[in-house]
Amino acid sequence: MNDALGWLLAVHLAATAVMWTLIAFVQAVHYPMFALVQPDRYREFQTFHMNRITWIVLPALACEGLIAGWFVCVQDGLCPTLANVGGGLYLVNFALTFLGAVPLHERLATGFDDRTLKRLLRVNLARCALQTGRLIVAALLAAMGRV
Repeated sequence: MNDALGWLLAVHLAATAVMWTLIAFVQAVHYPMFALVQPDRYREFQTFHMNRITWIVLPALACEGLIAGWFVCVQDGLCPTLANVGGGLYLVNFALTFLGAVPLHERLATGFDDRTLKRLLRVNLARCALQTGRLIVAALLAAMGRV
């Protein structure tokens, strides 16, 4: 294995771990707090959340996706099956984020709705499961790349 591939594997694993941590934290702590915000402050809270979370999630999401895409396209020195599974999980999670979670956040930006929050929690739980798979694949790729 060359140094560049080892570096990419390490950065990919780190970005995937960061995304897993963020998604799990949001599921276990942050989203449930939405129901605790005072109704007269909820719109302001949701807008604040949407504006701030993007700057935390976007760099890790982009880094993870670019490297996963590179692994799918190049695959040199990698297990092709793991690279493809990891890339597929990323695409499904990306689609679930932008086609599922983002519209639900936009709906919540107009005001709190318990049903919408419950749907958001279900969507994010699926994202947690997908990201757990991504983390396992990234760890396996990194481990295999060091052999």
